[in-house]
Amino acid sequence: MTLSNREPESAIPREGWILYDGECGFCYRWVHFWKKVVERRGFAVKDLQSAHADGSLQLSHENLLDDIRVLTRAGKLESGADAYLYVSRHI
Repeated sequence: MTLSNREPESAIPREGWILYDGECGFCYRWVHFWKKVVERRGFAVKDLQSAHADGSLQLSHENLLDDIRVLTRAGKLESGADAYLYVSRHI
C-alpha cells in the first residue's frame, strides 16, 4: 500500500481515503449516503478496485475485498472495525 506518486500533494485528502467494494450495492449505497459528511471531515471515497488498479493500494487480489479500508494520509492502512473507528474519531 502506497500513496500514489501521480497525485499532487493538493489532491491528497486531509485525512485519507475510505476504500470500499465498488461492486457491492450495499457498500456503494452506504458510502455514498455518508459521502458529503466524510468529505467535509477531510476524507475522500474511492472504490477498492480503482485503488488497486492505480497502484495506491497494494494488496493481493484475493484479499482486496475482505473488508472496508481506510488509507490514511500518512500511508497507514486500517481495515474492518479499525477503519470505522478511525473515521469516527475524525468526524
